Amino acid sequence: MAYEERDNEGQSYKVQSKTEDWHADYQGKGSVDGKLKWFDLVGPKTAKNGEEYFTVKIRHREPWTGENKKTNKSYLDSYDPSPQKEGSDIPF
Repeated sequence: MAYEERDNEGQSYKVQSKTEDWHADYQGKGSVDGKLKWFDLVGPKTAKNGEEYFTVKIRHREPWTGENKKTNKSYLDSYDPSPQKEGSDIPF
């Protein structure tokens, strides 16, 4: 059976490539009230009373369109694979 994204549900997985302590320990995705969201979880942490908990950050997630929101251009439109011109400041 294929995975089906249901409203008000999501999943998070342990981040394997965490490089800084402040990065999320777990990341995932889901939907809240029909809107796509990203989930960042940090923890488990320990409260003063000894109970463990996670902090959760929820961010808006839009379906991938391949467009840059700032310029309304495709990311591929801004890519220039041509070699650097001679006399440029780049030493290679």
